[in-house]
Amino acid sequence: MMAARPPVQHLLNNALGFAAGARHATSMPERLAGQVVLQCLGNAIELSLKSILQTHGWSDDRCRREIRHDLVKALAAAQDLGFRPSDPALEPFIALSPEPPHGRARRLHIAGRFL
Repeated sequence: MMAARPPVQHLLNNALGFAAGARHATSMPERLAGQVVLQCLGNAIELSLKSILQTHGWSDDRCRREIRHDLVKALAAAQDLGFRPSDPALEPFIALSPEPPHGRARRLHIAGRFL
């Protein structure tokens, strides 16, 4: 019998998979890449926030009932539990590039890599 993975680890693994998908989508033709990047990043953010909630005792069922796919609700619930996305300790992991290259838009920076 296979050992069950902790729900939080499963959510984080899926979030990382979506973040990798967003990174990969940047190699697509520009007319397609934007939507794919945004969808993947939205999924990664949702799963990451839900992992925070589950770390604090929320169940999958509660996340489904109360959060669904609402990122605003998920962020508010995580902040109620003490999550502070502006905490300087998070900057090495998640940040917008401080200075975009000349003539380019800012790019999302996750875990030391630009998307």
